[in-house]
Amino acid sequence: SHLKPGKLNSIVIQVIGTSDGNLLESQYYRGMNGITTEPYIVLKPRVNVMDYSVLAEYSDGSKMGNLTVNVDLFNQMKKGQYYIEMEVWDPKGKQVEKMGRWTVFDKKNELTMKMERSIAGVQPWNAETPNMYTLVLRLRDEKMNLVETVGCRFGFRTIALKDGLLTVNGSPVTINGATYVFYDYENHSLPSKEQVEEDLKLMKRNNINAVRTTIYSPAAPYFYELCDEYGLYVVCDANLQPLSTTAKAVATDKKFINMFVSRMQNMYAGIVLGGNGMNTELGNQIADTALSINSGVGKSTLAAGIQSSII
Repeated sequence: SHLKPGKLNSIVIQVIGTSDGNLLESQYYRGMNGITTEPYIVLKPRVNVMDYSVLAEYSDGSKMGNLTVNVDLFNQMKKGQYYIEMEVWDPKGKQVEKMGRWTVFDKKNELTMKMERSIAGVQPWNAETPNMYTLVLRLRDEKMNLVETVGCRFGFRTIALKDGLLTVNGSPVTINGATYVFYDYENHSLPSKEQVEEDLKLMKRNNINAVRTTIYSPAAPYFYELCDEYGLYVVCDANLQPLSTTAKAVATDKKFINMFVSRMQNMYAGIVLGGNGMNTELGNQIADTALSINSGVGKSTLAAGIQSSII
């Protein structure tokens, strides 16, 4: 409602020097203010795919891939009948699944559709064979006219802790990892996708199979996408190292709980292990954050929540 089609529109951004969020970031990091990524506006139709999540688990016994896709739809008009079409393509470009479902908006702006399929003979994802599938979602109106198309790449895998061992698709794995600070020290900004790709290729050439994002997570989406493509297990620390003094410990201050939980939830869904932060004094924020994450993330994406850094 704020944009005027065909007219010159302006984007105004306010850069805040310090905020209450700074109290959660006492780590050793260059505190430089400014905009490090390009701002942009995404134009969506009145009825659109607002968000979607993908859970792709692999069963080592049956060799089946169990796919669950939750699609959040938004309808500005609060009415109408719409069709969601889902396609899955294997690493060689062959379509292995196609299904669709109708839904009706009845005086509501938003609704969620759940689509599930079990696919036989899938090629699982791991660091040695990072087999990536392609998901395509199409939204159509009641006359089957195309409204919007979205999609992503994903891999079938199950991450679990068994008898104290980290397993991927039922087999124990040995982590040979390195810490990756998502920062370009020459340009004092975020590294480009090309630079990140070269860094990850160098890791793979040196038999590194895991990377830790340290306490400056989340990195840009292309970092995690490249880790998926090249086969690197990701250990993601939440951007939480709260300032604590003898007089005040932020990690025990209930006024900050929503900020703790949101920073943990913002971590990339495809990680192997997630960290709740560092130097948190075991305050109530850590307990509430762990409960929030463990109740909302599938076992294939988060094996354990840890209170301090690892690797």
